[in-house]
Amino acid sequence: MTTTGMRRSSDPLWRKLYESAILELDLAKLPDRIEQAKKAILTRVLELRCDEENSELNRLKDALHVLDDLLTMSKVPPHSI
Repeated sequence: MTTTGMRRSSDPLWRKLYESAILELDLAKLPDRIEQAKKAILTRVLELRCDEENSELNRLKDALHVLDDLLTMSKVPPHSI
């Protein structure tokens, strides 16, 4: 049973650093805690972006761009091409 405010041992590093930053009361330590948390979060974002399982995300973005281009091209009058 977990209660709010209790950390689980399975929490990822970024989450632990994030919680440490938002709960820090010492204003002298706060900038360092924030920097550590931001670095951990950005590292995780990069890991997810490089993960093969997230390749579908790239395909979805590409598909949306193609559809946007197609819509734009469909609005150009035929005689101006």
